[in-house]
Amino acid sequence: MHAFRNWMSKMGYNGRKVALALDAIGIKYKTSRTPRFMEGDLTKTELMAMSAARAGLKPWTDDYDDHLVRVRGVVEMIETSDPAQSPSS
Repeated sequence: MHAFRNWMSKMGYNGRKVALALDAIGIKYKTSRTPRFMEGDLTKTELMAMSAARAGLKPWTDDYDDHLVRVRGVVEMIETSDPAQSPSS
């Protein structure tokens, strides 16, 4: 399964909700090259946006940065405490 389709499924989007899925990562359906997303040709920026949306993160602001720093600390604790749970394993 391609990355975007797999992500859509994990996020609870079906094939009729492509526009909503794209909006969740900051991409407008009308301006996107939708077939590229469905075929898996994604940039690192798009993949990072998908990770952020999956983790429930909000768009970055200066005020939100402190929260992000705390979240990163928790993620690092989880990844170092149980290597089997690390995404890089």
